[in-house]
Amino acid sequence: MDPLSELQDDLTLDDTSEALNQLKLASIDEKNWPSDEMPDFPKSDDSKSSSPELVTHLKWDDPYYDIARHQIVEVAGDDKYGRKIIVFSACRMPPSHQLDHSKLLGYLKHTLDQYVESDYTLLYLHHGLTSDNKPSLSWLRDAYREFDRKYKKNIKALYIVHPTMFIKTLLILFKPLISFKFGQKIFYVNYL
Repeated sequence: MDPLSELQDDLTLDDTSEALNQLKLASIDEKNWPSDEMPDFPKSDDSKSSSPELVTHLKWDDPYYDIARHQIVEVAGDDKYGRKIIVFSACRMPPSHQLDHSKLLGYLKHTLDQYVESDYTLLYLHHGLTSDNKPSLSWLRDAYREFDRKYKKNIKALYIVHPTMFIKTLLILFKPLISFKFGQKIFYVNYL
């Protein structure tokens, strides 16, 4: 028997079509998609003492919407000790001329303000930082100064993932400005 006729015989078998029919894929129209609106849940008086709700997205008229839409800063969840993990992704930063760095700093502080009263971890993903989207050294110095004791007190670790010689040199240059206690919380992670 010729191999081509065997292949055609295999294609005519109903086993394949029966297996595909068992998948029962729904069409796009049949899907029950969630609405774009955030549900308004009534807040009770005792909810003020609990941890703040995660902000998954901001409305278009929020002052930080233009920064938040890039998803540079995200709350990724909790670590194994129950501490919030805030992720800063350099690869999501647009070119410097398209980003208001002072507003980015404000948004970062706004996000951290929700979690600094309890322990948290900061994860900085350095991969993707280029000469086009790199902030200036003066901005980095000003940003470090903006983060006063309330931000540094409860941070348990700052993980720098995919550090380059640039970032390591930068930390050496800023070493006189960085407190010894905070310096012990910085960890390099070469790969995930």
